[in-house]
Amino acid sequence: GSVTPKRFSASCALIEIAGQLHTAEPKTARSRRIVDIDPATARALEQHRKRQGEIAQRVGEPWNERNLVFVSPEGDPYKPESISQAFERTVALFRASL
Repeated sequence: GSVTPKRFSASCALIEIAGQLHTAEPKTARSRRIVDIDPATARALEQHRKRQGEIAQRVGEPWNERNLVFVSPEGDPYKPESISQAFERTVALFRASL
């Protein structure tokens, strides 16, 4: 995705096929839309992207080759299922605290 002040666009989706991760076009028009974000989030994403660039320079080898926003410390994409599971655990913990 690309970051500009107060706007974010998701240009690809990450999918898993037979244990391999691939980038693909988002499935729906709604998924391809540009989303407005607040200035603090835009700054945080810009700082995050800058840190990623610094890491890539230090590593000196291909790192985060797909240019994704969120990757593991090694520069590899997170599997979509692991993100879904982490989200479900977070929701369960929140609900348990109510």
